[in-house]
Amino acid sequence: LQDYSKALTIIQEHNNLSDCEFEKIYCFYRLGLWDDAKRELSQLQVDKLGNKHLLAQIFYRIGEYEKSAKLFEELRKEVDKDDRISVEVNLAASCVGRANPSASLEKSLPQSLFSQSYELAFNASCCYLESQDFSKAEKMLQIASDVGKKQMKSDNLSEAEIEENLLPVRLQLSYLTHQLGNIDDAVAEYQDILTKNTSADASISAVAGNNLVVARGDKDLFDAAKRLKVATSESSRLKLTPKQYTTLTFNQVILLLLMHKYDQCHEQVEILKKQYPESEILACVEAALIQRQNKDKDSFNSSVELLRTFSQKNPKLNLTISLSIAQIYVSQQKYVDAAKVLEKVSTVRYTPGLCAVLVQLYSLSSDKENAVRVLDETIDHYRNSMKDEENALETERFYKIVNASADYKMRNQLYREAVKDLEILSQNDPRDLRTIAKLIIAYSKFDPAAVARLEGKIPPMAEEAALNAIELESLPAPKRSAWEKGSDPLRQKKGVDGAKIQKKNKKKKKKGKEKEEKKKKSNY
Repeated sequence: LQDYSKALTIIQEHNNLSDCEFEKIYCFYRLGLWDDAKRELSQLQVDKLGNKHLLAQIFYRIGEYEKSAKLFEELRKEVDKDDRISVEVNLAASCVGRANPSASLEKSLPQSLFSQSYELAFNASCCYLESQDFSKAEKMLQIASDVGKKQMKSDNLSEAEIEENLLPVRLQLSYLTHQLGNIDDAVAEYQDILTKNTSADASISAVAGNNLVVARGDKDLFDAAKRLKVATSESSRLKLTPKQYTTLTFNQVILLLLMHKYDQCHEQVEILKKQYPESEILACVEAALIQRQNKDKDSFNSSVELLRTFSQKNPKLNLTISLSIAQIYVSQQKYVDAAKVLEKVSTVRYTPGLCAVLVQLYSLSSDKENAVRVLDETIDHYRNSMKDEENALETERFYKIVNASADYKMRNQLYREAVKDLEILSQNDPRDLRTIAKLIIAYSKFDPAAVARLEGKIPPMAEEAALNAIELESLPAPKRSAWEKGSDPLRQKKGVDGAKIQKKNKKKKKKGKEKEEKKKKSNY
């Protein structure tokens, strides 16, 4: 009957039911009293398969995924063949919470198993999603859908029942769509799933509702508040993993901040800080509260100090906190201070994204010297890493950064510095005419001899491409150098000959004549 509360009451009222210890622990587990279940189970013999399986489940529910996975790995070797698939499904679920989910999954289970079970393929997709391996995640979700339909049809389920049972797969596909940046499509899917979900599984509505709130951002906040209230209910908590429930709870706090309910937000933050003292999200929300409640210079300084203190206590969370501090500085137009904070984040210091942000921050402060320094240091970092080992991705990043660096220096008329980058690009691809053209423009500013050397690398024009002198005279002369204006002349339209230009001019003249005729008609 699954009335675990009543069953537990009966067991506790009758002390002579000593043979029901396992049943009592199972009731604790199903009622969400996982700490009680763990304490009681520690007094029993864990070597028994049933006890070990339940302990592994308890570890999973309280977020101790590594311990859970290790127990399931042991059970996989110990159980009968008929029971192995359920253990493998649980093992895949535990791998989601490990340090490297996808690697852990592939090490623990052979990939040939994933096509044998709908649940196993689904849990495998969760591992890949957690590792942001979206292509493999999509493949696993497609396998889960195909295998699930086949299994359910063999069990004579109706189309409506199959569609409802496969809602978790559809929800994960919607999340994948969301992560890939197709927000509108994801929102439509979340809404449709919430409409069609009539199952007793509260986790589907909780996750779909939360994801919908996140996808909408700061829109429909009152609707978002209703959805998150349902998502964080007790029935949802029992169905969600600790990580999922924590995420929902934090989102609820952020929502209170967005709705300007500062007192409620502050109360919730203080409560949650006792449970999650190392949460960078709560620290950032608390800093935002200080700024929003007191919009003065002292409040910004207080926010920065709060985040710095938190960072010193939790150095492993330095990235999130540093980004938040930098954002505060940017809001005050203190771009150099923001850049200095971000430069200290060693874990992502030389990534292309942070390099671009630092260059932009220094540029906003008209600090070209430091912007160039950041570019040169990033180039040196990738050059050195390429010496240590061959890596196609690192090599690709290196040349992209060199190209971006050359463009920045050309735009800012730093021609001598730009030449260094352009020579690297030219050595990598000597036939690239775009790079040669840029080198000619840069050298022309300070080294005419180098220009003469490079002119020989430009192929001669074909005879059929001869220019008409009259047409050439009709072209407007450029007022300033395209590089001085900050644009790449090579990105302009190519191959537009005189005849085409004349046709365009003729069309414009016709339009002008038509306008004049219309004016004349309106005057009559």
